[in-house]
Amino acid sequence: MSITPTLNDPFKMVLEDHEYPEVLKVLAETSTEDLLAMAQRTGENEVPFIATYVVTTCNSIGIQQVLIFGGLLEIFAAVSETRGNSELMRNMEEDLGVSRSQAFRCRAAWRSYGSKLLSEKSTLHQFCRESLKMLAEERTPEAAREEALKLARKGERITIKVAQNLQKKHGMTLPTPSDSTPTVVANKPGHWVFSGSVVRIKLVHNEPGELADVPAVIRDLEAAINELRQMQENMTAA
Repeated sequence: MSITPTLNDPFKMVLEDHEYPEVLKVLAETSTEDLLAMAQRTGENEVPFIATYVVTTCNSIGIQQVLIFGGLLEIFAAVSETRGNSELMRNMEEDLGVSRSQAFRCRAAWRSYGSKLLSEKSTLHQFCRESLKMLAEERTPEAAREEALKLARKGERITIKVAQNLQKKHGMTLPTPSDSTPTVVANKPGHWVFSGSVVRIKLVHNEPGELADVPAVIRDLEAAINELRQMQENMTAA
C-alpha cells in the first residue's frame, strides 16, 4: 500500500504544525474522497492534536483580524481627523460594512494590544475577539489589561468571563440592572430620549427639525438591537 507523502496530506501537515496557509493550499488541491480516506487513516490519539491546532489557529486568526482591522482604521481615522472631515470615516465604515461602534472598538484594541500581540504568536490565541475588545475599552483599568496579558503568556485562556473579573478586580464597576420602571422623557423637535432600567437612549436626528421619518428611526433602532443580540450571541458562544 502506498504511503501518502506528508506534504500531500493536510492531516499530517497539521500534526507536524505546518503554517495554516500551507495546509489550506494542500487542502484546496485535495478531493473530498481523498480527504475522507486520509481522515480514516488518522489515529484516534491524533484527533485531540488536530482539534488543538484548529482552535489555536482560528483564535489567532480572529485576533489578528481585529488588530489589523483596527490598525488600518487608525491610519484612515488620522487622515479623516487631520482634515476635519468625519464623513471620510463614515464612508469608510460603510464601505467595509462595519458599524461605527465596532470600528471604534477595533481601533481601541489596536491601541491597547497591537504592538504587543502581533509579535507574540503564542499569546494571540489565548484571547477571544470579544474579550480583547472589552479589555481595550477606555473604562478598563490599565492594570486589568496588563494582568490579562500576563495570564495569556502563562497559557491561560482569556474568556469574556475572565475579562469581566479582571475589570472588577482592578476597579471597574460593571452595570447591573435596576428595578426602576422604564420611562420616556418629554421630547422636543429633533430629539427623542428614552430612559430604561439600565441605559438612557438619546436620539438626535441627523437633519434639523423634528423626527419626522419615524419608520427610518425604527429601522436604525432595530439595527442597533440586532447588533446587541449578535454581541450577546458571541459572548455566550465564547
